[in-house]
Amino acid sequence: MPESGLAERDRADTEAAAEEVLAEVTGPDTPEPGRLRRALNGLKGALAPVAMGGSAGAAAGAQEWAHAAIRNLTALM
Repeated sequence: MPESGLAERDRADTEAAAEEVLAEVTGPDTPEPGRLRRALNGLKGALAPVAMGGSAGAAAGAQEWAHAAIRNLTALM
């Protein structure tokens, strides 16, 4: 995520949302749909500024990567 151009706090929030999704999906119990949906929405929201090109300092390819990530996350829902 360092190349995303997100501020440190936003990057930390994005990583926390990604970890929450991963924990829900890989946990020992069946993923709870509401919790997973909220976590996915949080992750998509965190990636939106990168996808829209609103993150100053974003590395080349970050915008396209964020678009693809949001599309794939949406497909999971």
